[in-house]
Amino acid sequence: MTKFRRPDARCLIVAVTILLVLVVIAAWSGRSASHRHLGWACGVWSGDPSWMREAQVSDFMLFIGPRDGSSKENQGYLRIVGDDGAVVTSQAFTLRARPPGWWRSLRAAVADRPGSDVVAIRGAFEFDEADGPPPFPKQVTLSLSPMDGALAILDDKKVYAFLSKDIYASSISLQAYGDPQ
Repeated sequence: MTKFRRPDARCLIVAVTILLVLVVIAAWSGRSASHRHLGWACGVWSGDPSWMREAQVSDFMLFIGPRDGSSKENQGYLRIVGDDGAVVTSQAFTLRARPPGWWRSLRAAVADRPGSDVVAIRGAFEFDEADGPPPFPKQVTLSLSPMDGALAILDDKKVYAFLSKDIYASSISLQAYGDPQ
């Protein structure tokens, strides 16, 4: 029969050190993923055709520009055209969004099943022109799915937009904007 031997202090110190290093790596990876998610939200987004039919709009285009340096804001532009061809809104905006928590982003970054990559980003839109009521409330959630190329703008009560990323237009517009993405 073997006797159980108590681990000595060196083993405990090594184990705790390894555990701390793993936690720091996970937090750093998650933080990096959360900023990557915010960066992925930048670009040109077009209304999903079935959503636009239901919303009775013929065109919905959203451009979210990249952040400048240490800025915590994204500049952007929103254009909505109704079914009758009349421009519903055509406004510049400022988006203030916080990156999602590092744990959510890390979990989404290693997603292995459909829908598990969705990240909720809380944001506030501030429209530059007051041509009328804003198309959605100031405080919204941007539900981003990088794997599906989808973005939903919603709050607790309603989905205000369901969009698909236009990769080609995003690439050109972000290059023109000065972001090498």
